[in-house]
Amino acid sequence: MGNRHSRTGIDLRQLGQAEERLRESEEKYRLLVATIPEVVWKTDAKGNVIFVSPQVEALLGYSADEFRQQGDSLWFNSVHPDDKEKVGQAYESQSHAGQPYDIECRAQKRNGEWFWGA
Repeated sequence: MGNRHSRTGIDLRQLGQAEERLRESEEKYRLLVATIPEVVWKTDAKGNVIFVSPQVEALLGYSADEFRQQGDSLWFNSVHPDDKEKVGQAYESQSHAGQPYDIECRAQKRNGEWFWGA
């Protein structure tokens, strides 16, 4: 029995160290997402926006809350009509095949201004 309790103590320490490393990694990720000039966003399988970085407001003129409430339709409705097909295909490839979503297209800001973005 002595070995069993000793092993449990080691496992708990290792678990605590792993949890601390995970917290540190999450904090680095949050800091990266908060400081890069790009918009980072994540949706679930239904297109509900789970997360969007605050940079979306500077880029499109919509707040992160508006983006979360309206889902990915807000982004797709902002895409230039001539680019919608290729953006839709890229999004589908990313969603179903795990391919990176990296496409340049025109999008319209809330104020009506068009810009090129990825």
